[in-house]
Amino acid sequence: MDILFEIGKKIQEIRKKKNITQKQLAEYIDISKYTLSKIENGRYDMDIITFYKITEILKVKPYILIKEIKNNKLNK
Repeated sequence: MDILFEIGKKIQEIRKKKNITQKQLAEYIDISKYTLSKIENGRYDMDIITFYKITEILKVKPYILIKEIKNNKLNK
């Protein structure tokens, strides 16, 4: 599975758990809802600043998302 897709799905999962809409998150980080949708579906190669802003709003450490995905790949 593609790493962008996996990160996007994890972002979506956390966003939904925190009851934040795509529109709200997109506004918080100053991107369009369309771009956020593409990020969550792994179809947009976001820059590190956008990734950082998302993790700040969702209150999750950036390395946690990457570490979890890396561990899942190693365990397969």
